[in-house]
Amino acid sequence: MLIGVVTALLKLLSPAGGKIGPVVAILMESVMMEGAMLLVRAPRRWTFVLGGALAVAWNFPHRFLMMGLMYGRNMGEVYRILVEDGSQMLGLDASFAVLILMVLMGVRLIVGGISGWSAWALGGAVARRLGQRTRAATE
Repeated sequence: MLIGVVTALLKLLSPAGGKIGPVVAILMESVMMEGAMLLVRAPRRWTFVLGGALAVAWNFPHRFLMMGLMYGRNMGEVYRILVEDGSQMLGLDASFAVLILMVLMGVRLIVGGISGWSAWALGGAVARRLGQRTRAATE
């Protein structure tokens, strides 16, 4: 969680400046990851996968929330824009809206899960290199 707070503060100091949307996203993503870590006291690979998936998936509802709060757009308008963008990206007709949204969310979950898995593997490699734990103890 602390890394998320530091990252959000650094984002405020960046040349792009104090845009509230990215700061809220960074903080919520760290809350999602921290929430997954709190599910299990001892670190496990699946909690990192779950945390990564939830953190990356946050940008899906984030778009609805921030577009409504910051730009006054209603959910229907944000939904329409999301479906149109997804339709172009995936090469599907916009009438397949549910499929488009499922694919977009699925990709986010998969990418986040892979990121969580990679974080687990990288953390374990660093810990083993420092002699802090063995591979068998962490599986």
